[in-house]
Amino acid sequence: MKLISEKKFSRLQYITFKNVLRLLFDSNILFQRKSYPSAFALAILAQEELGKVFIVDDIIYHDNLRELDKESLSWYIKDFHYHSTKQWRAISFRYEHSKRGLKLHRRIFNKEIESMKQSALYVGLTNKDVKGKITSPLNITKNKTIKQIHFITEVIVHIIKWKIGQTSFFDGLYIDNLLNRKLLIKLQKLLTSTS
Repeated sequence: MKLISEKKFSRLQYITFKNVLRLLFDSNILFQRKSYPSAFALAILAQEELGKVFIVDDIIYHDNLRELDKESLSWYIKDFHYHSTKQWRAISFRYEHSKRGLKLHRRIFNKEIESMKQSALYVGLTNKDVKGKITSPLNITKNKTIKQIHFITEVIVHIIKWKIGQTSFFDGLYIDNLLNRKLLIKLQKLLTSTS
């Protein structure tokens, strides 16, 4: 028995991917205006939203195979709210079985990426106590921002190139329509503009 509306979840996936692109291109605008902390944070949010695209894809895939039960669906929906899970899901298909992937997995699940995102947005203390060092968005550098924007952009470029060489990449009904040469060119320009 199917537990979800494939059209609804395909639409959720499509809208989420459009939001990935919005966050990424907004990040580039802020980068061009030298607002590096905000650009950095938006690039991480784009990564998290891309992770959500993959989570929704798993829901659609397993529901189509009639392998999805209510408990699994509940876990998937909860993953929408776990930043580390979304950060990892965005990149795991590309890096899961590599040395770099192991390092990225460790950084993500040790909350290093989440901590960097928070420090790009808020002033605070490192240890959340009176002895911690003061953190400031102003410590987010241009180079760190370039790396994050390039990292997530390159993941999306990889997805598009894969899709162009195949018939589809995702299981959702609509998202593959967005993965085209026009978007690939826009993303390649973004990479050039943030170098």
